[in-house]
Amino acid sequence: MRLNGLNACGEPKLPTGYSMRTASDADANELARLMTGAFPEMEWHAERVTNDLLDDSGVRTTFVIECAGQLTATATERYIPAQFPDAGYLHWVAADPAHRGLGLGRAVTIAVLNAFRTAGSNAAVLETDDTRTAALRLYWSLGFRPVLRAPDNAERWARLQPTVSA
Repeated sequence: MRLNGLNACGEPKLPTGYSMRTASDADANELARLMTGAFPEMEWHAERVTNDLLDDSGVRTTFVIECAGQLTATATERYIPAQFPDAGYLHWVAADPAHRGLGLGRAVTIAVLNAFRTAGSNAAVLETDDTRTAALRLYWSLGFRPVLRAPDNAERWARLQPTVSA
């Protein structure tokens, strides 16, 4: 998906008791717990978090939201200039299932979009599975639109659009 123009993102809004900050190496274990809860089909551990989120050369910032000392959501500001020279890459947006429905995914996504704009990017891109309808609804509501890369993409989006644009 792609979002052209990053001018009207607004400011992230957090529920009372939640705060946002930049992740550090000390967050690796807690991020692994968060990512495992959000993506149970994948194996997450501190080493993978360090490699994929904290030390990846393309990652500028990993934002986290916490409540009562527990990480509840995250998203990563990533750049892949060879593939997306004019855009930031929104990566690994996740929310703890126990904290879903509070707008945390929206807040952390807006933080990343604002970081892209501040860094001079004109657009944002992301990749996600079409089974993640809640995420797709969020991205659609922020202005992201599908990038059709394969012949079956138009048909798949035609089936998904009523679900995600509602």
